[in-house]
Amino acid sequence: MAIYTARNALLSNLIDYAGTFPPAQLALPEALTKACAYRREAKFPALMARMVVTAADLKKLSSRAWVDAGADGSAVTLTVIGSAVSQTQELARTIAFELRELRNFNQKFAGAPIPQMALAYETRLPDDCPDREVGRVLKSALDAGLQDGVLGFKIYLEVGPSADFQTRIAQAVEAIADWNENNQASSGSAALKIRTGGKTPPTNTQLAEVLSACVMQGVGFKATQGLHHAVTRGSEWGFVNVFAALTLAQALGLEAFSTSDIEACLKETDGKAFKFEADGFSWKGHRLSLEQIESARRRHGGTFGSCSLDEPDQFLIDEL
Repeated sequence: MAIYTARNALLSNLIDYAGTFPPAQLALPEALTKACAYRREAKFPALMARMVVTAADLKKLSSRAWVDAGADGSAVTLTVIGSAVSQTQELARTIAFELRELRNFNQKFAGAPIPQMALAYETRLPDDCPDREVGRVLKSALDAGLQDGVLGFKIYLEVGPSADFQTRIAQAVEAIADWNENNQASSGSAALKIRTGGKTPPTNTQLAEVLSACVMQGVGFKATQGLHHAVTRGSEWGFVNVFAALTLAQALGLEAFSTSDIEACLKETDGKAFKFEADGFSWKGHRLSLEQIESARRRHGGTFGSCSLDEPDQFLIDEL
């Protein structure tokens, strides 16, 4: 019989599986099959949270598609990646249109043989948006997504690199926090998304500052790219490092677990330093109970997108 431990509390439902995206770039039927097989065969199947699809791929999903892929009949939850927007002036209109499509999709498949529901939507702030306009643009885009005062989804807003990354992130986090505070009755919320891999990933210091800002402002966090390893290796962060650091900072507060502590945790390369026990988790003298982990995760909502399931699953066994 399975035993619930700190590993479950910290790492369950952490990966949004994006198998159709590079570098895996599987065809949609193949990615669905992979997701279904992972649920049955993985060493730690609880790692997987939602299936990631594009807004265009929503039209290809059906109960038959999931049965053909090997689904067991359980309800399917989705994260939908919005269409690329190259110009800031188009962002609000695109979000409004695509969220209407998501609401129609959820209504159509709520009572289907294989129920499907889009719970989250992701979009990227266009690169042409000036740093001084980030807050206004994000708030306007989120307002456009409301329908009769209801949002109904978790909206992840990706902010890419810029010449003044810290300012851009600070404005984005503040705008998201303000919008969430002023729209608590919207049955949804906004969160920050950043890339932790690719051509221009943030530095250790920058990522630590991002996590610190999210904790300070009470804003949810999502990462994408990289994070295949459980524990940091060379220039690639481990997903245990990132979400242990985020959870410790959220649970203990930034006075007890500072931005410098977050950065040190991100750099940790010794898997044995992360101690998972039946009743809690610790890293270098900082300890959390199961209840503290659960409470912190409810507040930060941390997750990451990955085109791979097999690598994180295997590395979790090999590196801790």
